[in-house]
Amino acid sequence: MEVSKHRPVSPAEATPYLRWFTQLGLVLCSFGLLYLLWEWYTIGIIADQEKIADYQFETESMLGEGGSHYTSAAAYAAAALRTAVFVCLPLTAVFALAVRNGTRRFQLLAVAAVTVAGLINILL
Repeated sequence: MEVSKHRPVSPAEATPYLRWFTQLGLVLCSFGLLYLLWEWYTIGIIADQEKIADYQFETESMLGEGGSHYTSAAAYAAAALRTAVFVCLPLTAVFALAVRNGTRRFQLLAVAAVTVAGLINILL
């Protein structure tokens, strides 16, 4: 009987693309979280008039493209905060767990979480 010379491979080593995906997902979700919190802070808290003027709230074109989020600066800031807290923060936490633990279970959980979030975004 011939003995295999290969050492056993852990699931994390067998699928490096999942590890790369979770690391990239962590970086992108973190940037998204920071960006949305910055938008909320600059438009909702500081009320930077220059930035608010750039967005052209209440115009036909902005309402057509972005929907009800662009009815006013306050509505946009509230939408940015909701998206940051209820979408980006949980996704960032799931990706952080996947990167930290490195197990296939957490990596697949991160993939499933971003898939569900994307589907919800498409449907709404």
